[in-house]
Amino acid sequence: MLEDPIHHFSLVRFIQDFYELDKLLLLHFPNHRVPLPKLEHVGKKKNLFASLKKKMKTSARRIENYLRHSLSTPIGKTSLFRDFLSAQRDEDRVISKTIVRQMVTQHHPVTHNTSPSLPPSPPPSSNPCCDSILKDFKDESLMLEPELSEEEDLMCSSILGKQQNYDRMDDFELIKVLGKGATGKVILVREQQSHKLFALKSITKSWSITRREVEHIRMERDILVALSAIRHPFLIRLHAAFQDRQNLYLVLDYHAGADLATLLQRYICFHPEQCRLYAAEIVMGLQELHRNNILYRDLKPENVLLAADGHLVLTDFGLSKLFKGSDRYDHRTTTFCGTPEYLAPEIILQDEEYSYAADFWSLGTMLYEMLTGVTPFAAETPEDMYDRVLYDDLTFPARFDPEAMDLIAGLLERDPLERLGAGIGGVFELRTHAYFARHLNWKDVHAKRIQPLYVPSRTSETDLSNFDPDFLEMSTHIKEENDEAILLRQRWLPESCPLGLTEHAFRGYSYIEPDELRDIPYGSEISFFSSDYCYEDYEDEEDSQYSSPLNTASVATSTSSLEQKKLRNKQSMPMMNTACFNQSIRNSLIINKEEDPSAWRS
Repeated sequence: MLEDPIHHFSLVRFIQDFYELDKLLLLHFPNHRVPLPKLEHVGKKKNLFASLKKKMKTSARRIENYLRHSLSTPIGKTSLFRDFLSAQRDEDRVISKTIVRQMVTQHHPVTHNTSPSLPPSPPPSSNPCCDSILKDFKDESLMLEPELSEEEDLMCSSILGKQQNYDRMDDFELIKVLGKGATGKVILVREQQSHKLFALKSITKSWSITRREVEHIRMERDILVALSAIRHPFLIRLHAAFQDRQNLYLVLDYHAGADLATLLQRYICFHPEQCRLYAAEIVMGLQELHRNNILYRDLKPENVLLAADGHLVLTDFGLSKLFKGSDRYDHRTTTFCGTPEYLAPEIILQDEEYSYAADFWSLGTMLYEMLTGVTPFAAETPEDMYDRVLYDDLTFPARFDPEAMDLIAGLLERDPLERLGAGIGGVFELRTHAYFARHLNWKDVHAKRIQPLYVPSRTSETDLSNFDPDFLEMSTHIKEENDEAILLRQRWLPESCPLGLTEHAFRGYSYIEPDELRDIPYGSEISFFSSDYCYEDYEDEEDSQYSSPLNTASVATSTSSLEQKKLRNKQSMPMMNTACFNQSIRNSLIINKEEDPSAWRS
């Protein structure tokens, strides 16, 4: 039983709920979490009732002390902790103190002169519907602070239901719509206190939302939170997440150059050197995602943003998959999702599980499109496109760059076991390909030291000339569903939308970027080799490996390691393209012999 100045809360929480809360607090606030005391479960004993009473009292006292201690610390101000103390189950009750006072006044017994005077009534804590509960817990209830300071919890969500609703949209000035999708809008906003610009992604809690969509929405939030601690130069950064009764919100970095889809509409195709840098930055973004067990699944021009400095940023992880467990051989899935033009054959066929190789197919399709202006298997309908992806030969225009042709052909290999970048060597196969190795220094790519050929032009901070004017003309109003519509939906469509789905499905969605992460430099992996992609024998500290595709010493090591691990990995993960790998080795030896590595730097 809890209370704040205007409400009583009667909440049902099980011991397992406290353990789950403790895990979440340990994950997100390891330095500020209050340790959860050991809680006793009631087992099957002969004297069950006696043990039940004793253990309930013991655990209840420990839980009370734990909650009081947590509420007195910064943890008690976090949206995660306060959501836990909100009405979430059907058994939970939120009772207005005003209503209780009115009912007490209405039903107060009339005293007679012959009776002794009664002492003044205590503050209303009785209601016919919950009198016994409040009486038993009169001295045990915890007080919740009515307000949260902006420093402690800038973005806070609540799922208290009708009685209370934290809506922090007032913290932002809505400026213009930057984009719109099936689930909501992306709006340019200005934070009122700091005056900084952000991209606010709103996601409607639609009445037609399915449980799979709930999983995708939560997955995107979890991925963004995981990536927020990495600060990778080519991955979008999340600052906060919050919700109200109607919508979910993600506060993201604003990038002023729109996206590659808008740029392709304007210029049809790009300069070859511009494509090379774009492809390299996408490769580094994919490497970081895969290193963190994230399958992108929706790499396309619309999801590649152009920053104000001309560099790329990958965004929109609504269809991405975050694998659990460290064994990469088990990182496979079967869900059919993505954009038709960029779907890999193994996703289209739906005959077997697929993995990270699907992202490299999308990369090959995008690189082909950036160089030519069309996708390699373009067709009038998705069905025809799928047929072309599965059966048509890959063709290139006349006078196509041979290095780009070889790279794209490797990426668009239909067999995921033979696809470039999908084998044991992983991203190593891509980064040592002649298309990159002869022209780029990967340290310079990661540090953004290579000047892009195209930099978006801007006359002011809010110059939106790079964005699609159709989006800019849209209203910034975020669609909301009124209470009457919600009741009608729950009454007539109970099966398609279970009662309370929009209130309970997104528990713990809120997030605020910790202070220690706001000004840290990039913390992403910048080593040329990673044990996630190639063999542990490779050294990652030699600067020479950044400027040459592969040195002679590492060739001998990699060859022996390859033979040792081929058999073990043959059935459990996509094999690397051995022919392409060997060709990469031969190319590197020729390059080392005939060319000066310094000439490859941009």
